[in-house]
Amino acid sequence: MILIAGDSFTAEDNHPKWHDSLINPKHKRINLAVNGAGNIYIGESVRRLLTSKVRACLIMWSVMDRLDVPNNENKSPIATEFGGKIWNHYGDMTGGRGKADWKRIGYDKVVDMNIESITSTHRELDKKDIPYTYSFINNDDLIPTHFKAKAIQPFLGNYAQEQGMLKEDNFHPNNDCHQQWSNMIKPQITFMDVIS
Repeated sequence: MILIAGDSFTAEDNHPKWHDSLINPKHKRINLAVNGAGNIYIGESVRRLLTSKVRACLIMWSVMDRLDVPNNENKSPIATEFGGKIWNHYGDMTGGRGKADWKRIGYDKVVDMNIESITSTHRELDKKDIPYTYSFINNDDLIPTHFKAKAIQPFLGNYAQEQGMLKEDNFHPNNDCHQQWSNMIKPQITFMDVIS
């Protein structure tokens, strides 16, 4: 099984995404990506599904200041039921959602929680000897240098901006961009033989 995780840049919809042309259709895959997810949720979703059946993992991390809060109830317009909890995805602080949680936790702590989620996910993948690769949706000064050094580059969102290959929302990569970027990054994936 190939595990896929991320936010709206990776979540399934009616159009092929970057990972679709990387993974051979004969392989079983689970796509954990959901719209609005931040790295706290993305990491949690991956770590919960790391079993011996996972042959490889492809992760598209989000921005470093998104807040995901597990709860017993839906408190956000964007929420995901997972692991027996309802994950409320608040986006970044400027989105204006989850003000009480943002105030309680604090901006710097949210960024630290994003970094810890990525770190612990990579650690678990290494510990279980599962091949994985990752990238980020956009370049960001909040991304630690050591993460950028090992990430697939260029980042998909930046590539889409530079190439003028955006959807109507002027943020998400369009279908052609997903395909081009996918073809371009194949040489950076050291386990293509496992997923192709």
